[in-house]
Amino acid sequence: MSPSLETLPVELLLEIFQHVFYSPFPIPNVRAQHMKWTPSQGVEIIPESPLFHLIGTSKHLFSIARDAFYRANTFRLRRTQHAHQMPQGPAFFRLPPTSIRHCITRLHITIVIPTPWHGNPFRACSPAVQNCCCPRFQRFSCPNSDWSFLAKIAGETHLFPNLGHLQLHFMTARPLEAVEMKELEDDLMERGGMSFRAKQLVVTTRTRGPVLRACGKWREVRDGSVVHEELEKVLERCIKIRK
Repeated sequence: MSPSLETLPVELLLEIFQHVFYSPFPIPNVRAQHMKWTPSQGVEIIPESPLFHLIGTSKHLFSIARDAFYRANTFRLRRTQHAHQMPQGPAFFRLPPTSIRHCITRLHITIVIPTPWHGNPFRACSPAVQNCCCPRFQRFSCPNSDWSFLAKIAGETHLFPNLGHLQLHFMTARPLEAVEMKELEDDLMERGGMSFRAKQLVVTTRTRGPVLRACGKWREVRDGSVVHEELEKVLERCIKIRK
């Protein structure tokens, strides 16, 4: 089967592999082993697919299949704990290795917006506290804040040169009050907003916890969380794409 596949045009192989290796859900925690090529065992990008055991014997087919895999799928970046850590331990963003970032065309990044936005003077900010407690003017530089990571994506410290679709998913523990949304917008605009090099940008929100009518428009979704429509409008005004 493998020799006959190699005779097909590259464009056709890409279409075949994109169909075979497509995941309907964002794929979390892209690791270096996604680039591993082992002729005897194939590769384990999607272990359920036996076709990889065939294409893994050919560097040519593996290269095409790898490109198709990254083109077809969305990859999720969010703060998660390392496998060896206790549940209450610090959490970090796991970035895919630089060797594969040029292959990735679709990203889904989850960002936690700390509440209250102006900071919490009664708590110490540390990696063990997954919700940054710094004053608002330090949110974009604090290493324990998701905003600091997002700023590195925007500033291309973490570069994804071929990014086509970017979804920024913002989460809050509770709906932000009107004054907090105004502070967030002011802080973003004072920085000149935030822009990303991508072809398409989607901003979504989710809020867990009690919803107050005074917090603006919201829409309940299936999992019991709510979409904070006013917050989405604020973020869409401040976050753009650039060529």
